[in-house]
Amino acid sequence: MYRQSTAGPAAGTQNHPFGEVEIPHEILRDVSNLVGRLECWLNDVPYDRLVDKIILRDGVIDDPSVDGGLITVIPGDRKIACNRLTLAVSIGTSTASSRGFPRVMRTVRAHLIDCADIAKIVVLLTDTWNPRMNTEHFRDVVAHARKGRYVVPHLVSGKKISMVEWAAR
Repeated sequence: MYRQSTAGPAAGTQNHPFGEVEIPHEILRDVSNLVGRLECWLNDVPYDRLVDKIILRDGVIDDPSVDGGLITVIPGDRKIACNRLTLAVSIGTSTASSRGFPRVMRTVRAHLIDCADIAKIVVLLTDTWNPRMNTEHFRDVVAHARKGRYVVPHLVSGKKISMVEWAAR
């Protein structure tokens, strides 16, 4: 099962266990800042429309991250660039859809390998969180965390975004 943070985006002020690795405070701060911005956008549009805007770079995350770096988006129509911060968004569990959780996670895993020296944070937004489905990704995600590359999952429910944790099944 997973444990869910009930403190919302502000929960980034403490370390959360990540498998056997804890996420550093500065990573959680950056995650919290991005999630807070996204949660504000959810007040104006439903999640599926927000995903469209993010993928099309329609004014949602055009601003650089807090540290001034650009944000990579998965999935995206543009060639994936290596940046410190990546935002991955998924809708549903379809394996056929480029926005479905399984394909998004496979792209995230490949991105972390391709950008091993640059990518440090992947903020994963999803409207589906199923520990059985996550089993395929768990070991890779924990291995990346041991190397200082974190996939920090968040579940979107209505206008709320909550951090969830990876868990082995």
